[in-house]
Amino acid sequence: MIKKLLIIMLVLFGSVLLFDIVYLNWSIIIANRNKTVKSETLPIATLNTVTKNTNTPEPSSPAIINTECPKACLEQIEKATASLSIVSPKPTAIPVVVAKVKEYYVPLGSGSTSSTTWVDLSGREAYVNPANYSKIKSITFEASLRNPSASGRVYARLINVNDNNGIFESEVYTESNTGARIESSNLNFPQTNKLYRVQMKTTMGYESFLDMARIKIVIE
Repeated sequence: MIKKLLIIMLVLFGSVLLFDIVYLNWSIIIANRNKTVKSETLPIATLNTVTKNTNTPEPSSPAIINTECPKACLEQIEKATASLSIVSPKPTAIPVVVAKVKEYYVPLGSGSTSSTTWVDLSGREAYVNPANYSKIKSITFEASLRNPSASGRVYARLINVNDNNGIFESEVYTESNTGARIESSNLNFPQTNKLYRVQMKTTMGYESFLDMARIKIVIE
């Protein structure tokens, strides 16, 4: 009798223990499944909160909107612009101004004299042929004269050596003791090659100076 009672108690204890083990395992399985479902169905607000808690900085610019034109849109644009043509501006020609020499100078040199009559300044001469210049506007004689005594005048002029003819229109003079550049009136040179020489004279016989002499030819 006692042995049967002991067996029954052991069976009951084993059954209770087995039930507890099964129940405990089932509870663990259910709990794990609930956690999985909760993590999969986490609300968007919760996800945003999790993202904010990370160290990744938030973008400072707004979200980029896709502005790509669909194919139908591109076709409409092509049809609308098919009749248009791009007109490139025609290049405008810029006139180039080429500087032309308007003046020619024929140097004659320098000298001095105290003569009161016209004397040649030897070597102060040059050949001039107006035919070598096109469209001559004027020919003049330029001289820089100086009369240190400041008494009377000092004169200079050109002479056509080939014809032994003094050119009256080329005559210039000064009374300055510091020097002055004087230009003659327009000269009429023959249209052939001639030798022109400088002559000087003074009115008071004091030595006077020709610092520079030249023939100036201006073309149109």
